[in-house]
Amino acid sequence: MLELARESSRRFHREFLGRRMEVLWETRCRDDKHAWSGLTDNYIRVMTRSERDLANTIISTKLVGLVEGGMRGEVED
Repeated sequence: MLELARESSRRFHREFLGRRMEVLWETRCRDDKHAWSGLTDNYIRVMTRSERDLANTIISTKLVGLVEGGMRGEVED
């Protein structure tokens, strides 16, 4: 059942690869001051790296890859 749930999640996330979506950037990752985590309006977890302070901002982000637990995004700096 767990593997089925993981595959279903991967399929869902793949549908959004290459799209631009609004992301609410919430938190900076503890281990890396340039790594950020946020959510799209349909609750996809997105991670990115940026020199900017993204906290509590909504930014159009290109979803470019799958990562454990969500997707990797690119924010224009």
